[in-house]
Amino acid sequence: GDFMQKVSRSFRANSHHEPFNSLLANDPLQPKFLSVQWVRALMSWVDALDDWPAEASQLPLWIFQGDADEVVDFEWNIPCLQKRFARAKVHFIEGARHHLANEAGDFTHTLWPAVASILREIREG
Repeated sequence: GDFMQKVSRSFRANSHHEPFNSLLANDPLQPKFLSVQWVRALMSWVDALDDWPAEASQLPLWIFQGDADEVVDFEWNIPCLQKRFARAKVHFIEGARHHLANEAGDFTHTLWPAVASILREIREG
């Protein structure tokens, strides 16, 4: 039909690690278009979160979030997840962008010790 099925995807620097940004932008396996169906699925997910049962889950949840992330609307997302997961623990990484695992060293030096600490806590019970 005449309806738009996809839109061009642009690549932004979502990490302070420039070699990673370049790799991502030049990766032939990265889609060059964003499916309208994917956007609809994202909108459905947001609606589903709004309809989530009022009683919060007691499952533990660890959230790592860069406070310079321009992809995820974390100012909406974090409170939404905290409301639904009573035991959620949020770790903000100051200045970090979206791709935390592929950030520059200054940011991963904060991230990985925090992850290791949580894993030790889980292992030790």
